[in-house]
Amino acid sequence: MCPQITIILKHENSVVHVKIRMNTKLGEVYAAFCTHKALAIDNVMFLFGGRPIPPDDTAESLGLVDGDEIFAMIDQVGNEESEEEEETVGNGQGRVKRRRVTTLGGRVV
Repeated sequence: MCPQITIILKHENSVVHVKIRMNTKLGEVYAAFCTHKALAIDNVMFLFGGRPIPPDDTAESLGLVDGDEIFAMIDQVGNEESEEEEETVGNGQGRVKRRRVTTLGGRVV
């Protein structure tokens, strides 16, 4: 029998404790969490240690232990209104195009 741990999923001001087996793909946990919180899974990024966690990873592959916290962050890429600017700059070895997209919310992508 595979050992179990309890992980903590945090989103904004809510905390959800989830008991999982070490070999459970975290994508299953993500889907259940998003359904519970009425979130679109395509718009949520799950982070552990500040890094995104792919849905195929398991608690075992990440080395998670009982009580570890995973943060659910809403991915806010793009808005209806955005500005794009492109400039060409020299880098000493040729010219490079640099593109900046600023969304209405101010996030630079």
